[in-house]
Amino acid sequence: MRLVLRLLAWRARAASAFVREREVAKLVVAGGFALLFGLVVTGEYLFFVRAFRAVLQFPVAAPALTLYALEGFLALVFVLAVVSFVVTGSAVFFRARENRLLLTTPLPLRALFLLRAVETALLTSWSFGVLALPALLALGSVWERRAGFYLAGLALLGGFVLFAAALGTLITAATAAALGHFRSRAGIVAVGGGLLALAAALLGRFVIPTQADLYALFQPGSLNGTPAAIYFLEAKFTYWPSHPFASALFGMATGGLAHRLPGALTVSLGLVLGACLLAAWPGRALFTRAIREAAEGVVVARPEGEVATPRGRAVFPVLLRGPVGALLEKDLLGFLRNPQEVGRGLFLAFLLVLYTVFLFRIPTREIQSAEEVVARLVAFTLVATGYFLTTFALRFVFPAISLEGRMAWVVFSSPLSFAHLLLAKFTLYTLGLFGVMEVLSLVGLLRLGVGLHGFVWWSLLLFLMTLTVVSVALALGTLWPNFREENAEALATNAGGLLTSALCLGYVGLVGWLGYRFFLGLLGGERPLGWVAAVAGLSLLVAAGPLWRARRAAAAFEVV
Repeated sequence: MRLVLRLLAWRARAASAFVREREVAKLVVAGGFALLFGLVVTGEYLFFVRAFRAVLQFPVAAPALTLYALEGFLALVFVLAVVSFVVTGSAVFFRARENRLLLTTPLPLRALFLLRAVETALLTSWSFGVLALPALLALGSVWERRAGFYLAGLALLGGFVLFAAALGTLITAATAAALGHFRSRAGIVAVGGGLLALAAALLGRFVIPTQADLYALFQPGSLNGTPAAIYFLEAKFTYWPSHPFASALFGMATGGLAHRLPGALTVSLGLVLGACLLAAWPGRALFTRAIREAAEGVVVARPEGEVATPRGRAVFPVLLRGPVGALLEKDLLGFLRNPQEVGRGLFLAFLLVLYTVFLFRIPTREIQSAEEVVARLVAFTLVATGYFLTTFALRFVFPAISLEGRMAWVVFSSPLSFAHLLLAKFTLYTLGLFGVMEVLSLVGLLRLGVGLHGFVWWSLLLFLMTLTVVSVALALGTLWPNFREENAEALATNAGGLLTSALCLGYVGLVGWLGYRFFLGLLGGERPLGWVAAVAGLSLLVAAGPLWRARRAAAAFEVV
């Protein structure tokens, strides 16, 4: 344990080196990202406060609705944490470059196992900070609880974090042992995709409410509606691992189910201890077996005398044509051959699918006659889609130029101009992101009653937004290149990444408001084309500056 603490302390000192160096530029970037994170958490807190206060307007259904919100919310956070842990852990546990070095040192394998588990937990606990913490603060504020509630709630959420991390560690180690040679790209992607599909099915079945669920919660005409609704929810979430944590938090906040609070706290503690024990013993044993195979690799020797036969195709590109097609196919193959990148892409797509399923469950018959409600939902969908676009762009588009790496001079010194390189990457990411967003939003929007005509206008707004977000991310990534860094996440944490986040999120918010005004008029029988023209003008204004600067800076590229 002492060795693990020393290694973590060394990593913390290395990570905080820019603070000790007192470089103003680095401090400004770090402060900017901290400000963005603070704004997100503040927005989440205000949203939860309004939601809980709206629930209190229904005195009979308020306890059941609060319990449902906690059950569904903690189930969502639990699934996000475990799936994110497994997707990230496949790289942190078994594909880290320093593993071979650490395996040759006197560092015990149990210490390496604990180090990797702690590192992965720190990387994947974002859902608790961004989602669970503001929900806890809002719950205590609305129900007017004292400081003791917040301390007990933080301790409960801390145990929940530990439980999710321990379970994620066990699943990661078991998956590695089952796959054998864990560096298999197909195996990692298949496991990640399977977990995401299972998570989407479970969340869609239990967490997202149906009309029958809402009827059971409100119990119209029933004198015993509140207890019946609470018993209904307890039966619905009985087998979810997050259920005792949600019940305990509900009891501490509202005083409901007070007689079951000790039992819920006991079960929660038992789950945490049981998961930690499983991760410490069977999980560590599985990790020990898998880490050696992952570090040694697999080399199959050819029989003596057998002549090697060339593999693959002699002509590249295979699917596309020309120099630009070759660059497109190169980037596409590089993405598909990186299981970590594919896993992150699938995880973000999973979140978008989950949001689409939520739209599919909305009781649309009751709201289609209210044009303002439909317009707000469509605008919210546009903003949510733009947020996902920004997330994808920051993770994949912004680092696209830098990920050419130290061999970027080969591409830059070729007869193909740099403008063609930008065009290739712009085409690949624009068409890919627009296609994914368009398909996933089709079902939800049609169920909102916008019709085929409205969906065509939605597609136009989405296309303009995709063009703008991809253009800004690619242009600013060109202005802030780093050919020495191979980690895409680290590449997005510089000044260019901060500017991309702020610019794109502000642009998406404005487009959401303009889209609301447009669809409000469209559903009212008007033809408000001026709002579409405003979106087009805003898109041109936002993208023109970064593109012009990137085009001028391209000629001065020097790869060192």
